[in-house]
Amino acid sequence: PTYGFGAILADKAVAAALNPEYQISDSSLLTTTVSDQTIAENILVVNADNEIIEFVTVTLDIPSGVVNQEQFNIHLYHNDNNALSQSTLATSHNVASTLNYDSWEFNSIVHWGESRSGEWYLEIEDTNNNAIDTALWDYDMDFYYHLI
Repeated sequence: PTYGFGAILADKAVAAALNPEYQISDSSLLTTTVSDQTIAENILVVNADNEIIEFVTVTLDIPSGVVNQEQFNIHLYHNDNNALSQSTLATSHNVASTLNYDSWEFNSIVHWGESRSGEWYLEIEDTNNNAIDTALWDYDMDFYYHLI
């Protein structure tokens, strides 16, 4: 699996570490925030070929009226020139819970070394099939990257 925490594809990490194009120079880490996106307007198109991702954070605001917020699978996708990568930000636990994902921050390093260019989108899957409308849920996405 390609979880956004802990699991790293070692062969890709080594290849990127050996490639000067992906190595951070003396330049500092830069950040761009996309605020107040909704799942309905989900595809974010970025044109930034000279920006290489270090990590991505997604801050999700699930409305307080939604119960059992652990019933969702949450994925971040990046499509750059038809090369699709996926990061699993959260998986369903299907347990009765009073946890609240209001302003919950998810981090992913799966996209490390990728160009920031392309289409980025968030997918939220309701594993209990309760037909909860996620279209108007808000999220912010922060890109941490360096220039090449």
